[in-house]
Amino acid sequence: MFKSIKTSLSAAAITFGCAVSLLALDANAVTAAELKTIVLQTYDGQSSISGELIRYENNVYILLTEEMGRVQIHADTVVCHGALCPDHG
Repeated sequence: MFKSIKTSLSAAAITFGCAVSLLALDANAVTAAELKTIVLQTYDGQSSISGELIRYENNVYILLTEEMGRVQIHADTVVCHGALCPDHG
């Protein structure tokens, strides 16, 4: 009888542990689109736009935004914030 209770408790603990682990993974999950997201902010800080960086070429950011779709913004007019921002240094 005690062995059966221990086995049941062990199985319950494993199930609970797996469920907690899955919840932790979901809480920390980051989508590929979120990794590509950058924020372009005007130098005065009054305006900004965020979106998925599609490409950076010829000093122009090409973003895919939720609000306006695909946009192109010249790099000289904004400050880029995000992991994928090119180094202008």
